[in-house]
Amino acid sequence: MATTGPLATTTAPLASTGNSGTTIAARKWTRKIAHGKQFTATAALDHLAGNERPLFSNTAATTKIVFGTERYLMGGARHTEIVRVFPQLQPLAEIHLADDHGVPMYAVDNGYFWLVQAADAPRFDHVASLWRVPEDTVRGAWENVITAPDQDGDAPDAALIRSRARTYVGNTSHANLARWQREADAALALIRDGA
Repeated sequence: MATTGPLATTTAPLASTGNSGTTIAARKWTRKIAHGKQFTATAALDHLAGNERPLFSNTAATTKIVFGTERYLMGGARHTEIVRVFPQLQPLAEIHLADDHGVPMYAVDNGYFWLVQAADAPRFDHVASLWRVPEDTVRGAWENVITAPDQDGDAPDAALIRSRARTYVGNTSHANLARWQREADAALALIRDGA
């Protein structure tokens, strides 16, 4: 266990195996925050029973000692707060629920859903967050590829838009595999080595 910095940040590796699966790597980062509270970020790569691949998770909990007992105040996938308290954990916040190859959960199906099925308008922000790319990249593909006029200059119909979107998300997911693997490797190193 190591303590660093003026705010006494503590990091500690974790390991466990249980009926629900196997923890491949895990680490907690803890820092005292305002009003006697403690903020703990936990990152892990777990292979849960029933899942084909291990998944990354990055969650946080805020606790406080009240009358000698640690009280849980709030927790969950609080990535904005995690990055505010521990900026070095940004890569872990971004890879939350990606598999050990860095591939986002249901990368093709979720990408397609948020582009053409979720609402009246595409959710470029959701797709960009899912794939860990700039939103302008997704918006540009929508405007220049998916909804581009056909060779006669006519606007594509809904079926063509859906077909182009399905092809785009498949190709884009495939094109990102090497980058996603690098991000997974970096995230796993951060969990194993601490920061």
